[in-house]
This record gives sequence, structure tokens and C-alpha cells, in this order.
Amino acid sequence: MESFAVLLQPLILISGVGLLIMSTAARLSEIEMRIRIASARPEPKALERLRRRLLCATRFRIALMALYCAAVILAASSVGGGLLLAFDMRPAPYVMASTCLAAFLVLLAAATLLSESRLSLETLEQEPRRDPEAKQD
Repeated sequence: MESFAVLLQPLILISGVGLLIMSTAARLSEIEMRIRIASARPEPKALERLRRRLLCATRFRIALMALYCAAVILAASSVGGGLLLAFDMRPAPYVMASTCLAAFLVLLAAATLLSESRLSLETLEQEPRRDPEAKQD
């Protein structure tokens, strides 16, 4: 019974990692869209904002790579643990070690996203404010 509980740990964590991947990918897509718009008509004032957005996109890509690696490790951990259990071997050390590695990668991704959030706030503070009542064409 204990072996089955250990095998469930990666499966429970992988859904949370999947949600982080979805939200991070959506934010990266938005940043890349802004980069394409800004690079289509470069202005001297916009070059610094473009540089900051490129840095944000790079950080999002790093976070996504860490999250994808964590998802692969969690899936492999569960499958590998199941195979070890099928051959009457103890899967707990393998599953726990690989789950800890995946958790470290999630922590790395979270730290990267946290630093990116700080950079995004600085960028927002420097961007010109738009009048909400002004017509947008």
C-alpha cells in the first residue's frame, strides 16, 4: 500500500505543473505579440521597452523549460516506479528522489517568474499612461 501512495505523488504534482505551464505559456504569448508589434514600427523611445520585453520573454522561456522538464521527470518517475514495483523492487527511493528533482525545477521556474514579475512592474511604471476615455482606433 505504501508503494502505491509513493507512486501517486508525481501524478498529483503533475497537474499543478501543467497549470503553471498553461499560464506561463499564455503570458509568454502575450509578451511575444507585444514584441512583434513593437518591432514592426521601431521608435527611438521604444527601443528600451523592446529590450525589456525581450528580457521578459527570455525569462519566460527559461521558466517554461524548467516546468516542461519537471513534468517529464514526474511522468517518468511514476512510470519508472511502476516498473520497479512490477519487478518486486522498492520504488520509493527512485520516486522520491525524482519527485524532489522535479520540485526543485518548479522552484527554479517560480523564482524566475518572480524576478520577471518585478521586471514587468518596472516596465509598466515606465510606460506612458493611456487615457481610458480616449478613442482607440
